Amino acid sequence: MTGLPTFLVELDDGTGTFPDDITTAVSLKAGGSITRGRADEHGSITPTVLRLGIEWSGLSGITTFNDQMIRVTETVGATTSVRFTGYVQDWPVEWPSGGDEYAITRITAVDRLARLARRKLKSMIEHEYLVDAPLLFYPLTEREDSESAGDVSGNGGPSLIPDGAGVVFGATSLDGQGAVTLPAGVSLRSAPGATGISAEASASFWVECFCDFGSPQTNIVSVEFASGATVTLRTDGAGALEA
Repeated sequence: MTGLPTFLVELDDGTGTFPDDITTAVSLKAGGSITRGRADEHGSITPTVLRLGIEWSGLSGITTFNDQMIRVTETVGATTSVRFTGYVQDWPVEWPSGGDEYAITRITAVDRLARLARRKLKSMIEHEYLVDAPLLFYPLTEREDSESAGDVSGNGGPSLIPDGAGVVFGATSLDGQGAVTLPAGVSLRSAPGATGISAEASASFWVECFCDFGSPQTNIVSVEFASGATVTLRTDGAGALEA
């Protein structure tokens, strides 16, 4: 006979090495479970969920934090397998006896599938732009209650704010991600005195944008340099592009 299985419960400290063994802190009375898969053959695959009760005193000297990784390993005879690797959502503390002499935390941890659901996926065109490592990138997909548009290039570009009234954020766009509607004569621009982005003086650059015009003659985008020079991309009276 191989005997009963044994379990090892470990916490990670952010290094990915799972250095903290908290197996002895697991409360058997509080119970525990690992659920995964689908309810039936027609159901959707659900994230794997770990639920455990842990005696708070067993975590002495161990740093705990939300989204901390936890791993459960099972050994049966000479065979060891990882049963769960995921992220602790939070560390709620309970005092079952009513006093402060004994505390327990009942944790819920989820796998990577649940974490993926937290992220709002970008449109394909946004991904294409980001792959090119742009100097500045303003998707203009802010919510309707927004007051400015932000740069998502990762280079810390200044926010763009309306220079007039009537700007509508969160408008309908062709890709479904949202857009900004600008009335005639109103634009989005960086605030006066905002810090710009440094670039090589001799470097060339290109500008891309997608927009729908309400009138043929429209300024699309202007780039101002530290020297005071400005380059503006616009359409002429016939709707042709010019700079």
